[in-house]
Amino acid sequence: MPVNLSPPMQMVSICWWCLAARSHRVLRLEECPYFDSLAEQRLINQAISARRIVIGICLGSQLIGEALGAKVRQSPEKEIGHYPITLTEAGKQNPLLAHFGSPLVVGHWHNDMPGLTDQSVVLATSEGCPRQIVQYGNAVYGFQCHMEFTAEAVEGLIQHSEQELAAAKREALYSLERRNARVELSGDERETVALPRPAG
Repeated sequence: MPVNLSPPMQMVSICWWCLAARSHRVLRLEECPYFDSLAEQRLINQAISARRIVIGICLGSQLIGEALGAKVRQSPEKEIGHYPITLTEAGKQNPLLAHFGSPLVVGHWHNDMPGLTDQSVVLATSEGCPRQIVQYGNAVYGFQCHMEFTAEAVEGLIQHSEQELAAAKREALYSLERRNARVELSGDERETVALPRPAG
C-alpha cells in the first residue's frame, strides 16, 4: 500500500493484507520508501478497533502481531515451496478451518513468523514454522502460509526472486552438508565437522 493511501475506515468492511515484500519481513521506511510499516500498523489497529474483519497473509500476519505489540520472530526454518501444515486442536475446533482437513499442503515463502500476544491462539503449524495460522481475535487472523497461491503467482515470484532463491538454495545445501558432514572416529563415536556458512 502506498504511504499516502489511507482508505476511510467507515468504507472498509473487510480488510485484507496480502503483502509479499521482497525481504518478507517488517521493513523500516528507509529500507523501502514506498511501504510505511508504522502506517500499516496504525491502519490495522483502526480496523480492529472498528471491529472489522482483518486477515493478514505472510507479511500481513507479521504486521498484525506488531500492531498488537507482539514482535516478529525468525522462523526455525526458511520455507519456500509447497509444504503441509497441520491444524492444532484449536484449529480443528475452529469452524472456519476445520473443513480444510489436516494435514493440508499450502504455499510458503518466508523466513519469519508473526509474534504472539497473550490472547492469540495458534491454529496451524508446520515442520519448519510453529506459527502458520494465528487467531488474534474473533475476526482477526494471521496466515504466515499462502492459501491464495496460483501457478501464475508462483511463476511471477520466481521470475522476480532469482537472488533470493539462489541464496535459499545455498543455505539449504549448507544445512544438508552440516547434517551429513560427520567424521567417523571409532565405533559409534562421531564428531561434527564445522563448515563455513555460504557467502551471500
